Amino acid sequence: MVRVAVAGASGYMGAELLRLLSVHPNITLTGVTSDRLAGEALTKAYPHLRGLSDLRFHDLDAEWLASVADVVFLALPHMESQKAVPILRARGRRAIDLSADYRLRDPNDYVTWYKAPHIDLSGLGEAVYGLAELHRKAIAQAALVATPGCYSAGAKEAPHMSSVTSSTAHSKQVVKSSVRKFRDLEVKEAVATTQRVVKRTAKKTVGTARKAVRTVKAKAKARA
Repeated sequence: MVRVAVAGASGYMGAELLRLLSVHPNITLTGVTSDRLAGEALTKAYPHLRGLSDLRFHDLDAEWLASVADVVFLALPHMESQKAVPILRARGRRAIDLSADYRLRDPNDYVTWYKAPHIDLSGLGEAVYGLAELHRKAIAQAALVATPGCYSAGAKEAPHMSSVTSSTAHSKQVVKSSVRKFRDLEVKEAVATTQRVVKRTAKKTVGTARKAVRTVKAKAKARA
């Protein structure tokens, strides 16, 4: 069994993580943190977990997290995970960050968009972007995973739409609306992801079509 802790467990993302992790057959939930609810029983905040956990919220302490878990999910506000991740990594723990702290490759982008320098450049350089459709093997071995944002995660669904053209148009519309609404650098991340996924899908579709044509020709020739 893998010991797992969730930092920032009282927020929406933390709650969803707890719901999934608490019923996973290969995971034991061993720690949850919330500065706001420190000391309170987990089941008081989430009654649906009664009978599944007797944990209490602990304040956010990276050393404590490293002592109780093998893997730590960080569902913290932007620019907070990078304070805890270096400690977790130094203790040999795997970290999966749900914020934007390790998504962007250029540290200067954090100054531009989040108005603060990134304090864990080593982690930023080693983090694996957690889109399984593109980096499945790397994710399996990674000590630090940066999960994609909602637009990038949504972009991978584009190829399942009616056509590559409509998929690209839809993705561009999603990105365009996000620029107006959020003005977040994650938009650039979503564009790049969409382009990679659509290109890969288009190439695969062309290859399948060519193979089908060759099969038909071979059968026609055999009949002749």
